[in-house]
Amino acid sequence: MIFGFGKKSSMLDRAMAVTDTGQKKPMVGIVLAAGRGERFDATGNKNKLLTSVDSMPTIALSISALTTVLDNVIVVIRDGKQREAIEAIALQFGATPVVCADAASGMGHSIAWGISKAQSQFDARGVVIALADMPYVASTTISALVSHIRSPHEIAVPCYNGEMGNPVAFGQAHFEALGRLNGDRGARGLIEKHTPLIVDVDDPGILQDIDTPADLVRHQNPR
Repeated sequence: MIFGFGKKSSMLDRAMAVTDTGQKKPMVGIVLAAGRGERFDATGNKNKLLTSVDSMPTIALSISALTTVLDNVIVVIRDGKQREAIEAIALQFGATPVVCADAASGMGHSIAWGISKAQSQFDARGVVIALADMPYVASTTISALVSHIRSPHEIAVPCYNGEMGNPVAFGQAHFEALGRLNGDRGARGLIEKHTPLIVDVDDPGILQDIDTPADLVRHQNPR
């Protein structure tokens, strides 16, 4: 996981907070779906994001958790033989697929690309950055994270049984730093520089990704 320590925050208190800052701008979801998935299949013939979980493709579940809550969701994908299939799933769930030309260079490039699209296409006030290979995240977790971004400077991280996971929400003040990420550098360094709001959720899915074929069995029905 990618997180440092932060401060506890009451979900009810944060949700009831009133501020005019940026409220007319949307929160935007960013699903990172441009990885190679080599640990799942080194040959590249099987894309873990298209593997069925609960009778749906992994990426479909990951996207739908966000589109259930957010009107605007971007799916960052890579070019390649499975591009059209992933694009079709994104569109089916009302998300916007965007191809990151530098996806092969690492997650940092995908995050930066997603941020640029969130700004240019939707003028976002904040983003929820999710991983496409985490199909068990509940939509209620997305709602909780969104409710905590009440100023441009906040970062909200979900926590289950004392362990922090994904996805993570960022206010607009962090877009510049996120937009400078490159290579394999994710957002961990940025989070560690700040004091994120830790949002307790009853959602083991924030800790469970599909990294290898064995994970498909190990994480079945996490609730």
